[in-house]
Amino acid sequence: MPQVPLSRLATPGEDALFALFRASDASDFFIGQVISFSGGCAE
Repeated sequence: MPQVPLSRLATPGEDALFALFRASDASDFFIGQVISFSGGCAE
């Protein structure tokens, strides 16, 4: 995957950790953000 700087896709566990973060009070300051699970690819 030459277009993805991390050279790998996200694992289901990494996706789940982000979902838990978004569901927690710790993410209250994140408003109107677009989060891409692309490994850093700027498409």
